[in-house]
Amino acid sequence: MIAEPINVKLLLESRSEFSDSNIWPMQPMDIDPAGWMSNFDEEDRPVAAALLESFVFFNDEMVSSLLRSALASIASHPDFEAGIAAWEGFLDQVLVSFPTGEEPSPTDSGYHFVRKMRQFGFDEDRILDPQGMANRIEHQQNSVSLILVDDIIGSGDQLVASWNRDYPLRSGGYTSLAAHWEEKKIDAVYVIAPVVTWEAKRRLGEDLPFMRVRAAHTLGQEYSALSEHTLLVPGILRKQLKDVVIKYALRIGFSEDEAFGHGRFGLNLAFGHSTPDLTLPLIWSTAEGWKPLRRRN
Repeated sequence: MIAEPINVKLLLESRSEFSDSNIWPMQPMDIDPAGWMSNFDEEDRPVAAALLESFVFFNDEMVSSLLRSALASIASHPDFEAGIAAWEGFLDQVLVSFPTGEEPSPTDSGYHFVRKMRQFGFDEDRILDPQGMANRIEHQQNSVSLILVDDIIGSGDQLVASWNRDYPLRSGGYTSLAAHWEEKKIDAVYVIAPVVTWEAKRRLGEDLPFMRVRAAHTLGQEYSALSEHTLLVPGILRKQLKDVVIKYALRIGFSEDEAFGHGRFGLNLAFGHSTPDLTLPLIWSTAEGWKPLRRRN
């Protein structure tokens, strides 16, 4: 059975027209569908065109809307059954932090979301990186509620590491957010993100089951290029997809194991501020001779 070919010219034109007419968000100048399609050999273009068609780009306005939706969904928790006063009291008192790498960097997506939380009305002195938060809670007289925010919770590794990591205290010694939880200095933890993956839901459910995860979108495994039931290409192209991804990953300097991105998630999405490393490298690679669809940063 032969796959119905995707009309690449029509696909590229429709993407541009939908952006121009505001049916889709405006296509940033650094997203280059035509250039990206030119990377592929003729026999691989049906798979490439299908990936282009399923590629999801969340611009900054959409990310803000999704994050606000995830935040608002916290209100459905039984903690706030007492009504609007309980919810408003929570918003006035809750502290906000975000996952970071082993060595926090200004490029960590959490810093971008700090600005968004400020725009939502959270006081700047209640928004701190994990080390600052560990120090803040150390000196709190009463227990606190905590929101952890990020753009996408993928494997959950960074969130778990940030939670368990020991941070130096200004008064001497070390502590962690996990220790504060055990000491009951933290009474509730909410994780909010525009996107959470199936693996993060599983990992946090097993390792940190007390965390209340709220996401605008929860991705199932069918959104991975490695899934037998992937939605990234039509069913007739699924068997070809893996081979095509590996073929071009090797061509641009990635190993077969690296071909599907960090943790082999094989996602096909990007945000206005960055493209996650969970996304297929052939989407974002800037290797010599390769035209990325959307760069990492």
